[in-house]
Amino acid sequence: MVLDMSDNGFSIICTKELSVGQVLQFRCELYPGKYLDCKIEIRHVTEEGMGTKIVEIDEKGMNLCQSYLQEQYSDKLNKSG
Repeated sequence: MVLDMSDNGFSIICTKELSVGQVLQFRCELYPGKYLDCKIEIRHVTEEGMGTKIVEIDEKGMNLCQSYLQEQYSDKLNKSG
């Protein structure tokens, strides 16, 4: 489960035991029927979750990610203003 997202990576919770440095294929649905596919590296592990860094992503995935983040940021600005 994704807890938080930036243009560089994710904060996630995972039921599998993962270790720092591990590189994984990652997929998540950002919009109905639109999936982000990329490779992530586990950067740190805590009791609350794991921090990851995107290490490989194609242009389509990068565009989808940027669009999603811009929409989320815009929604937060609208709710606070």
